[in-house]
Amino acid sequence: MLFKVEEKLNEYGIEIIHKYDTDLNSGIITDNMNIMFNEDNNLVIISFHVVTPIKEVANMILILKEIDNINIVISDVFIYVNGKFLLGDEAINHIEEKMTKHILHAFIEEQKKQHMLAFSSMGEC
Repeated sequence: MLFKVEEKLNEYGIEIIHKYDTDLNSGIITDNMNIMFNEDNNLVIISFHVVTPIKEVANMILILKEIDNINIVISDVFIYVNGKFLLGDEAINHIEEKMTKHILHAFIEEQKKQHMLAFSSMGEC
């Protein structure tokens, strides 16, 4: 199954960042997903990065569905932070917290600029 999925990803120009094959499982990592394989029952378990747009998720599933005799299971979303994987709600909470901090920081910076422009006097040239 790994070979068929790899072939399909290459067909659509999807870059494979890493392939792995351990005693526990084998898989492929792309920029926005981790694909694991269970060769015994043609099972493909896909985990998408937490910020992957739903359109990309849908397209990827449709692409993989083109493979004959494939059973796809969608697993939790993930994010890789400080050397470890966060999954599911933990990944979602982490990214929401990061986004909130970023938005607040950008808002405060914009407010500072507006204040400076509104209340600063122009010096003489």
